[in-house]
Amino acid sequence: MCSTIWLEVTVYAEIIGFVLSVTLNLILLCLIYEMPKKTFGNYKYLMFSFSICGIYYSCCDYWSKPNVHLSEVSFAIFNIRKVTGFNKSLGVTALC
Repeated sequence: MCSTIWLEVTVYAEIIGFVLSVTLNLILLCLIYEMPKKTFGNYKYLMFSFSICGIYYSCCDYWSKPNVHLSEVSFAIFNIRKVTGFNKSLGVTALC
């Protein structure tokens, strides 16, 4: 397969992952919120914060759309400017 086809496949996989992550984390937040504090104790807040961090990470990942190329001695992280619409400086900032 051509590498451009794989880059298109990663876009669709990223959309599916983003939707699943946000949806399942929101469901988890609702379930955690509805449970009494006695059930989880202070871990309720820890689980709540991990779920929020998961949503934040998914949003950042979806927004920046990073791709990674690995070789034997190096790696490169890049995004496709055509897909993201970023200029060069904003693309570098988003990947950082």
